[in-house]
Amino acid sequence: MASRWQQGSKYRWLQATPFKREQWYTDLNISTATENTLIAVSSEQIAAVWNSTGGGSVALLPVNQPGKRFQPTPPLIHAHSAAITDLVFSPFNNQLLATAGEDAALKLWQIPNVVDSNITTPLTVLTGHERKTEAIRFNPTASNVLASGSDDKSIKIWDIETSTARFTLQLGNSASSLSWSYDGSQLAITTKEKKLTIIEPRTNAIVQSVEAHVGSKPARVLWLGDLQRILTTGFSKNRDRQYAVWDPRNLTNALQTTNIDQSTGTLIPLFDNDAKLLYLGGKGDNTIRFFEVVADKPYLKELNNSISEQQRDIALLPKLSVDIGEVEIDRIYKINATSIIPIRFTVPRKTKIVFPCDLYPDTASSDAALSANEWFNGQTSNPRLCAFNSRANITNSGSNAASSTSTSTTSTSSTTSTTSTTSTISSPAISSYSSSTTEPENEYIPKEISLQRGSRLKHIVGKGTKKEACFDNIKLFSASADMPSIKTNGKSFAVPWQGAGGRVAVVSLDRPFRLPDTPGLVECGSNVFDFDLSPFNINDNIQTLVTGCEDGHIKVWRVPLDLITQKKNQREFAIDLIGHSRKVTSVNFHPIAENLLFSTAFDGSLRIWDITRGSEGLVVRDAFQDLVQSITFEGQGSLVAIATKDRLTKIIDPRAGSIIHSFESHQGAKGIRLSWLENRQKLISVGFSKTSDRELKVWDLRQMDGSLSSPIITRSIDVASGVLTPLFDAGIGVMFLAGRGDANISYYEILDSEPWVHSLSAYTSTAPQVDVAMIPYKTNFDVRNVEITRLLKLTTSTVEPISFTVPRTRLEFFQDDIYPPTPSGQPALNAPEWISGVTKAPILTSLQPSGMQALSQAPKIVREKKYKFDPNKKDDNDNLEEKVLDSFYKQMQAQKEQFNNFKTDTNNAVDDSEWD
Repeated sequence: MASRWQQGSKYRWLQATPFKREQWYTDLNISTATENTLIAVSSEQIAAVWNSTGGGSVALLPVNQPGKRFQPTPPLIHAHSAAITDLVFSPFNNQLLATAGEDAALKLWQIPNVVDSNITTPLTVLTGHERKTEAIRFNPTASNVLASGSDDKSIKIWDIETSTARFTLQLGNSASSLSWSYDGSQLAITTKEKKLTIIEPRTNAIVQSVEAHVGSKPARVLWLGDLQRILTTGFSKNRDRQYAVWDPRNLTNALQTTNIDQSTGTLIPLFDNDAKLLYLGGKGDNTIRFFEVVADKPYLKELNNSISEQQRDIALLPKLSVDIGEVEIDRIYKINATSIIPIRFTVPRKTKIVFPCDLYPDTASSDAALSANEWFNGQTSNPRLCAFNSRANITNSGSNAASSTSTSTTSTSSTTSTTSTTSTISSPAISSYSSSTTEPENEYIPKEISLQRGSRLKHIVGKGTKKEACFDNIKLFSASADMPSIKTNGKSFAVPWQGAGGRVAVVSLDRPFRLPDTPGLVECGSNVFDFDLSPFNINDNIQTLVTGCEDGHIKVWRVPLDLITQKKNQREFAIDLIGHSRKVTSVNFHPIAENLLFSTAFDGSLRIWDITRGSEGLVVRDAFQDLVQSITFEGQGSLVAIATKDRLTKIIDPRAGSIIHSFESHQGAKGIRLSWLENRQKLISVGFSKTSDRELKVWDLRQMDGSLSSPIITRSIDVASGVLTPLFDAGIGVMFLAGRGDANISYYEILDSEPWVHSLSAYTSTAPQVDVAMIPYKTNFDVRNVEITRLLKLTTSTVEPISFTVPRTRLEFFQDDIYPPTPSGQPALNAPEWISGVTKAPILTSLQPSGMQALSQAPKIVREKKYKFDPNKKDDNDNLEEKVLDSFYKQMQAQKEQFNNFKTDTNNAVDDSEWD
């Protein structure tokens, strides 16, 4: 029976051929979502949902550039603050991508011609759904019209030009899949309540609704082009995978329902309206089935199937991009955990010189038949058709050639009906959506060359510590994200400890060990909100710890380094600094002046203390109105920058009692952290954008007008929820970024000119971090092995030292290009001097070991040429044959003499009888 169905079909020999492995897109990290859409394809780009923590990102891969090309990741769109549920390209603009997410937002992205960096700013954001958006689809005939279905049980039709929902229909059920009719006038919907529904969105009417597939998993729907048929896939009550064919004019009963198998993956339907070919690929399967669709029984004629790698999702290349030179009918991209595999569907032909016009009828053009305004005002039209440009495709028959369309288009008839007359305002940013230019066929377009910036620090390597060399058995107090969890002064570190009464552990860095189960702790008597260790008054036995408590008190503690090994807590403090009227929010020692302490509280004041006298030196009242999230000092410590929860960052001169600059640094609601770039007159802030992207900004304080400013650069980092901590190494100009809950620490070189921030690499591990601190002084670093930075990574139970080094070849020399003079750890002035107005630069020291010569003074390496070439010497080719024969003759003569000598020795040998 099957062979009789296929007897007259021109596609009966349709073949599926996966591309060679070198033409795959490999080394990817694809999302693990099971029911969401994971891939969309346009004529130029492949959009794949990336596996990212805390948000939804999309990787962009050029269609014509397969292979392993991106390290460590391809360019990403940091799209949503939650997982992405669906994504789709516009049929009229290859560079317009729409994404939907669990954050209920819809976003549209304009993709540039050359994507060489991450994209963080959407073209527009469509807001209106109250719950997760499940499905989105562009109208097939009208430009800038988008349909969306959500878990809030509504269907919205969006006018992208005005970023508004023009029609909203309360469906009563949550949509799981959408598909437009061929003329774009109706919408077919499958719901999570097992219904198949057809609506007319412009009249806000439900035309028909019927129970489709009764299985527990969501169904998919696909309008089969101009055949007046609808296909749905789903599960039966016995968990059989099945498809059903429906007549949209009468949904009372399905025309045909066929069970396929009992696999668990959702079936994804793809349809080529020109060839009337249907493709079914199940999530988790390794098979793609393909059928020819006819209007009457048996409706679907199975042709064959393609078996290759397992797939998580599949997508169809636009028809105008197939390779006619290879008689390619369709191309499907299947995506799995680490790769994207193109599969070509071809029809064998005896010759590929003649254009097979029977296989390539006129197809849907990239020009819209209607504008958005025309469609919303009631006009209806079939898609505009165009002919394939056969000459361009046959001539350019490479494996990845994209077809260009004929300049002539065929307009189909349109009918007009009267509906809403709502006026719209065109947006300049979207006015070019429907314009699609075709470049001259023989025009030479030079390729853009991306040059990678070189850096002496590009090979920085971070090396963690084995567990036995970590500080283990730490019982960390679960603090809020606004409270620091680790501080260090290079001699010891402090962490908040579990238990009531505000406990803090101070641990020496001399040797890692497992902390006792009942250690000796500093017990403050009130919950601690911030703490700090003095960077200067360090001796072998005593550390100075300062704690800021919820009761408004600041306490100074003299802590013996062996306290942690004792079983008795320390409750006696040295000094109690009283001045704040509300909870203390931050305490920070001055980086240059000894015994000078800065504190902030909810009373809005910034107070400067001389802890040797136990007195308050300066007060800046009403400096801020909200919780202080970060504080950092200028290189000489004369200015201070403060970031607060109301998104404001302020530059304060505490000795003058004035606010120099005040500006909004980040629009996100989560924490902001600051780091002053020493004496560069620049400030770095890290925080969140209004779309919850983690971002970094560089501010030039010389360009500020005192009240409002903009950064010289804004760089998106990723989409994740953890607050970033910036740690700046001024000696080498490298910024380390560590996010709470992340397992990786990325680092960037900070430049004095554009591009200002240059990405280097990242330290990767498997243990998520709670907080990270940097050793402030390099005097104890392993200079001979080019150790440039040392971090302390705090997890829920350990503190792990991480050493960062730069690989070098001439380690016998001091690498003075990496080790400029560095802070010595000695104070440049005392607290009374600083309060009185004295300003001094930090005391610097050289890290060059005695007897070790600097690399800049080392003798240059003289490299000898491996091969010597004399351009004046002429080859004696004329005598070459004679030389070869002469060499052969000499070898034969040598072998003859050796044989004669052997024969002589044999003749002079002892007779056999003499052995008796």
